[in-house]
Parts: sequence; structure tokens; C-alpha cells
Amino acid sequence: MRSAFKKRKLLLRLLVNRFYNRYRAPEARATILCIRRNRVVMLVTGSFCKTCGVVDWIEDIAFSLKPHGIKLKLTNVRELGRDAMLAVFRW
Repeated sequence: MRSAFKKRKLLLRLLVNRFYNRYRAPEARATILCIRRNRVVMLVTGSFCKTCGVVDWIEDIAFSLKPHGIKLKLTNVRELGRDAMLAVFRW
């Protein structure tokens, strides 16, 4: 069971880099800070934070991973500064 969770964590990291960061950087870049049993915490940085659709950029993380079998639901967003947001997802 533990190894399945580790594989899922590794897959999540790979998919965030390949299918979110690759197409949205430099305007937005997601960095996974913490992965727990049912929660994923990400730092999202970039110039997107200055636009009006901030949450759309963050929700796009979940949409970009869904076709690859990762289902995330955004549960909390907190502004950390001018160019940084903390996003909490449930999976």
C-alpha cells in the first residue's frame, strides 16, 4: 500500500511539471510543497497573480491533470505576496 502511494506522489510531481508548468510558465509555475494522504499543497508563482483570473490559473492545475487519472479539487487559496499563492487541493 505504501509503495502505491509513493508511485502516485511521483506521478503527480511528474504530471504537474509535464502538463502544467511546461505550458504555463513563466506566467504560472506550480511547485508541490506537501503531499499527504488526501491533501496536496502547492506554491503557485508568476505574473498571473497580477491578473483578475487568479483562481482560474490555479484551478487549471486540476483540469490539466484530470485526463491523466489525477483528480484534484481546489479547497483553499491564500495569497502569500504579489507573485505567489498557496493552493490546497484534496485528492
